[in-house]
Amino acid sequence: MASARSMATLRIARKKPAQLRLSKSVGKYAKQAPRNLNLSNSRRMNERLEKIRIPLKTIEYNRRSDEARLRRRVERSAEPVVGAGYRRPVRFVTVKAEKIPKTAVSVAKPKVNRHGHGHRETPKVSVLERSASLKAIPYTSRNSVKSKIALHMSFESFGLLKPIQEAIISEALRGLSYIQPSAIQKIAIPPLLAPRNQKSDHPNSFLIASETGSGKTLAYLAPLLHHLKVEEQTENLANLRRSGSPRSIILVPSGELVSQISKLIKKMSHSAKISSFGVRRDMKHAVIIDNVLKKPIDVLVCTPHRLQSLITDGLRTSDVTHLVIDEADSLFDESFAPLVIPIIDRAIHLHRLVLCSATIPRALDSYLERYYPDIHRIVTPHLHAVPRRIQFEVIDATEGAYARRKENACLSCLREISNDKTEEGRVKRVMVFVNERTEAPKLAEWLKNKDQNAFAFTRDVDDRKDRMAEFLEDTSDDEKHGMKILVTTDLGSRGLDTINVKNVILFDTPHSSIDLLHRIGRTGRAGRRGRAFLIINNEKYGGSWVREIRNAVIRGQALI
Repeated sequence: MASARSMATLRIARKKPAQLRLSKSVGKYAKQAPRNLNLSNSRRMNERLEKIRIPLKTIEYNRRSDEARLRRRVERSAEPVVGAGYRRPVRFVTVKAEKIPKTAVSVAKPKVNRHGHGHRETPKVSVLERSASLKAIPYTSRNSVKSKIALHMSFESFGLLKPIQEAIISEALRGLSYIQPSAIQKIAIPPLLAPRNQKSDHPNSFLIASETGSGKTLAYLAPLLHHLKVEEQTENLANLRRSGSPRSIILVPSGELVSQISKLIKKMSHSAKISSFGVRRDMKHAVIIDNVLKKPIDVLVCTPHRLQSLITDGLRTSDVTHLVIDEADSLFDESFAPLVIPIIDRAIHLHRLVLCSATIPRALDSYLERYYPDIHRIVTPHLHAVPRRIQFEVIDATEGAYARRKENACLSCLREISNDKTEEGRVKRVMVFVNERTEAPKLAEWLKNKDQNAFAFTRDVDDRKDRMAEFLEDTSDDEKHGMKILVTTDLGSRGLDTINVKNVILFDTPHSSIDLLHRIGRTGRAGRRGRAFLIINNEKYGGSWVREIRNAVIRGQALI
């Protein structure tokens, strides 16, 4: 029989005010405990309990829940329940005082600053918390893919149509001394070429996930053009090619990606004989109407907002048979999803749905498991990992030489890049990433005052297309101005083919591992080497997170 000191009994009467009956003493958990407390409501009871300093943890009771649910909840928590003032009665709950966990009876004292006001202390962010947004890929799945990569050593082995093969070799990959499919192309092209299951009413859905700069665009573009040409050979062209009704659509998050993908398709169309059009924001509305609504089009490349505007103007998407969502991790977030999901629903005759991304966020993975449980996932072994060919360095701005200013550390890093012996005979290009777009022009102007050829690239810039072309392409004034520096946000980290960029500076610490991978992915593309510098000046970001990230990069491990 348990003693009175070790037991606390709570009784709530059925039609009477709640009564709390405790023993004269419950050991160290009560300094003063009257035998009976008759309180009219929970507020008065809480005030009385606070006065007698009985540290009992109150479990919120839902009036719509039944007695059994509350009983199970109490038994799991092993904590006393204060139920005064509730209409629905609870019979008897008996809890041993010695089993009450210390965390349940400890009273947390609020933090106060020197002015006496309470404040919430910002917790330190660990690598696990920053990587929590990434979907973990089992290493067994990674290793099983490596055997599939060795099956295809050339584009001829895929079974692509001859015009598509010629377009890849002579146009898309022109200038390369050694032409061979990349890892993602080897494992993605064969399943994308497979015929559609005629017995199913649902489209064949695919998720292509590979590290940045691995050739994902060509991995989905080559099968897309192949299927369009096969349809022309087997069906009536008059039914396939109709004005204002594109046969396929490629959705991307930015106008820069529209220009990049449209340029690649234009190159391949000389051999493949495919009509395409990319809708950019700098185009006149009359030009868009003439090329999209008044002419047959095979491939339409645009952003979700532009496509929604075209649908309002009369564009028909019900006959679209192939839909590609590039940078799916961006297009399925809360800013684009309300536009993208209705576009998918309107394509009632869809044959293939292809999602392409460099990362698999947990939110995207949960959405696909719920709405596309049969989606074919095509993932490379090194997803969510920084390639070992990229040298990752951390610069601590808290050191005395930088006077705790990241601007000084960034300037020192730029001067070191300018004076090294790499990229001889070429104009060096450096991308500097900040978190806020309002900070990009400020940092660019500060660097200009230090005799650096820097300019900002954000959504607020009107001539974004010309500015990006000026940064990526060679001009006659390059030798006079020297090294090019592009200060940008995550706008410049998504999908852009920055193959000539060897150095990347992370001026601000990325918000997540997804942003980190995209920013570092602007260098070391197409198998080339690169360098990435992370500048820190805060203890919150300079501790375990940076060390674990750096160790994972050195080992070539995934950031999960």
